[in-house]
Amino acid sequence: MKIVFKTAIDKYKGKFPTDFSVVPRQGEFVKVDKPYMNQTLPFDKLQVVSVTYTRDIIEVELHLSDLQARANKECDLGVFI
Repeated sequence: MKIVFKTAIDKYKGKFPTDFSVVPRQGEFVKVDKPYMNQTLPFDKLQVVSVTYTRDIIEVELHLSDLQARANKECDLGVFI
């Protein structure tokens, strides 16, 4: 099975690992892949909001947590959802 990470946040698209061996559960966090740590991303991880199983693919949807969303809004960090 292959795990695919999806997000609606433009800055974070394609910035997650492709070799996950364990399926993250809803509520857990997934860290940004190491090559992207040098960039100016305000958060180094996003929260799992849903996991969808299909035949050979597991889709994991990632979003900002409530705390991250409030920090983004209050500090004007420029993360657009």
